[in-house]
Amino acid sequence: MKNKIGITEILGILGLSIWIVVILLRYTEIGSSNIFLFIRGVLPNFAAAWFMTMVFKIVLI
Repeated sequence: MKNKIGITEILGILGLSIWIVVILLRYTEIGSSNIFLFIRGVLPNFAAAWFMTMVFKIVLI
């Protein structure tokens, strides 16, 4: 098993952090602007894909 952190792990951690930020900012005042509504709708989809790729890599390897 390698202990080297690769791009998959970095994107997985980034994806998890994006999900946490979106959840924390969901009910704030900034959550009502149009650009944030767009980001909140689109960005978690990318974040979930990055995070799940990291999880599958860890589980399967």
